[in-house]
Amino acid sequence: MNTQIGHAGIFCRDFSDAPAFERALLAYMKESAPAGLIITDRELRIICWNRWMETHAGKRAQEVAWRPLFDTFPDIPARGLDRFFHMALEGQPSVLSYGIHHHLIPMPSGDGGSGDLMPQAVRIYPLEDGDRVIGILTRIEDVTDRVRREREMQTTIDELQQALNQIKTLSGMLPICANCKKIRDDKGYWSQVESYITDHSDVQFSHSICPECAKKLYPEYYDAMYPDERGTGNGERGTEEEKGDR
Repeated sequence: MNTQIGHAGIFCRDFSDAPAFERALLAYMKESAPAGLIITDRELRIICWNRWMETHAGKRAQEVAWRPLFDTFPDIPARGLDRFFHMALEGQPSVLSYGIHHHLIPMPSGDGGSGDLMPQAVRIYPLEDGDRVIGILTRIEDVTDRVRREREMQTTIDELQQALNQIKTLSGMLPICANCKKIRDDKGYWSQVESYITDHSDVQFSHSICPECAKKLYPEYYDAMYPDERGTGNGERGTEEEKGDR
């Protein structure tokens, strides 16, 4: 017996232990597969409903066996998703994205009881015997964790973009007065250096006075403010006049 499952690339060749492997494969699909597996016949009656589906959909296999899929889950045709099963009966597989369809069968999300429905990645394969479609295999994957990671990543991207939008930078040439040192902005107004830089960056100024200006403006307080007249004690280089005295 040569059996091919849709276009999934699974090919089983005749060999002596084929029945044993088929039983093992069916047992895995039914009991251990980490995704929901549903097999329907050409009339779209449910003939296989694995353990994963029992656990997540809340319906035991005995409840759904041989029932029409669309009668069991009328939400499928109501949302127009039945067309993918009719396409499979014509030999065409389909992929349902959680970003567009969100889910095929309503099941609670596995994120700890948020009340949301489980986002699902769904593949619908035709089951072919030679050139004849005899049924459909539907695989449902819970992508709750993937969606959460994508949302967290998008939140991080949005926060970084917001931070970038708030960053102000100075670049290019700035017209500055040779005498008073005011800067002309792009509207033609002249501003103090600190006002211009504050408006165009995230820099904040705190005002102090350097030793040279203190000596010129407040000579009577200079000695008290700067005991070391040359300024070296405070890490200053000293005035040009003081350097000449050295």
